Amino acid sequence: MDDVTVGPDARLAFSHRAKNANLVLAGTGKVTVIVDGRTTKTIDVSGSPTLYRLTDDKDPRTARLELRLDEGLKAYAFG
Repeated sequence: MDDVTVGPDARLAFSHRAKNANLVLAGTGKVTVIVDGRTTKTIDVSGSPTLYRLTDDKDPRTARLELRLDEGLKAYAFG
């Protein structure tokens, strides 16, 4: 498992096809979730690595997902 510590004005954007999108986050701060250009939620992150639900659609769909993360948060990738 690898992690990245977020710097100032960090953004992560990608297209995906899924019903749900999740990300493991740690630290203290906020993540703004933007789907197809529309802000859908803000997540308060606090503490040790925890799985957070970014999207929760009824059916799988293709969408552009953008995350705006506060500086100092850690995001984890599994390979």
